[in-house]
Amino acid sequence: MQMHSTCVWVPRGHLSNYPKGIAEDDIDDKSASNKPAKRVLTGDYITDKYNMADYDNEGNDDDFRREFSDDYDKNMAEDDDESSLEELLVADSDSILLTGVFNTVESEFGLNVMIMEKSLDNSFVHDDVMLPQIPITTEYLDFIGSPLQGAQNIVAVSCIGDQLELWDLDCTDHVDPLVSFSGDIITTNGERNEVSFDETKSIMSVGWNSLQKNILATGSSDHKIRFWDLATSKLEMTLNHLTGKAQVCSWCPTNIGMLATGCFSEDENKASITVLDAMNKTTVGSYFVENDMNDFKWNNDGVIFLTTFENGTVELRDVRKLANPVWSFSAHTKACTTVSIYTNGVFATGGEDGYLRTWDGKSNMPFVLEQKKLNGDVLCSAYCPDTSSLIAVGGEFGLKFLRTAN
Repeated sequence: MQMHSTCVWVPRGHLSNYPKGIAEDDIDDKSASNKPAKRVLTGDYITDKYNMADYDNEGNDDDFRREFSDDYDKNMAEDDDESSLEELLVADSDSILLTGVFNTVESEFGLNVMIMEKSLDNSFVHDDVMLPQIPITTEYLDFIGSPLQGAQNIVAVSCIGDQLELWDLDCTDHVDPLVSFSGDIITTNGERNEVSFDETKSIMSVGWNSLQKNILATGSSDHKIRFWDLATSKLEMTLNHLTGKAQVCSWCPTNIGMLATGCFSEDENKASITVLDAMNKTTVGSYFVENDMNDFKWNNDGVIFLTTFENGTVELRDVRKLANPVWSFSAHTKACTTVSIYTNGVFATGGEDGYLRTWDGKSNMPFVLEQKKLNGDVLCSAYCPDTSSLIAVGGEFGLKFLRTAN
């Protein structure tokens, strides 16, 4: 079975209706074919259409069969072309989910581009990209005016022990990534990075700055946070403040320079979370935690955030008062692997105990609204931005789309 390790939604209407490389004439012809031309059925039209003028003339049966066969083959080819175009279409009403998949038995790793139709009755794989190893992060970049070969819809994918790659979501003929990152080196123009890869620098976390769209931050297993300028394809800055592998690297959605970073415990050093003002190169605040973190999510207000931990705990903190959590509680009996924020204080968590739980966090201590038992570890989750209370959940059981309490 295909397992799903990471997922992120693309908002409805963002992807191109047809992939790059499809001729505009083909699309125009397809549109025109759906609008039949009006004809006046005159005698001349009927005579010409059915060749009635030569009706009394004897014809050769072989010529007739050959002509019929040619017309049939032509019509079949046109039907196949139309069918292919329909399969490539991304409707404005479709929701798109990007999900990292793997099958360790078959040694298959990839990124699936899933379409969820508006009716919610049908979901399917629209496109896929082969990857070198198990994907661990997916970040969607909505980058209109991108200098990366004009790509507007981009996904950043990192894999265990491998480099980070950026792929164009509006292209289905995937050969090479737009950009790849290896340590301190960035390779562009669709060429894979041929530099010997250093696994100690593999990227574990990715943060795209939606308020300054050319800036991508990455956290690596060499303890470093790196800032990449996608406009110049250069490494702009490296930070060395972490003492362990960088598991968290997440930009605040409302403050252009605020970045949350977090690292695992290592040697004698405890796990910690540090919030930075990257523009002014100062620290907003920092604190130690007792367990390694798994997932981190900012609330839309950019003031509070949720963190999940290996011991099953979830905590809420306020960036203005980082020293102590607003609340902390045990959400799962095993590691809490994922958290997804819905709205109005409602959020969902998933864990290695096989449960997806929905919580109301508006009070001083969250309480469970509902729980769903799944057949295996929950590894990732994401609420759909287009459809109320719809959540994608991935893990050892595959991928499920569920409705949660709200």
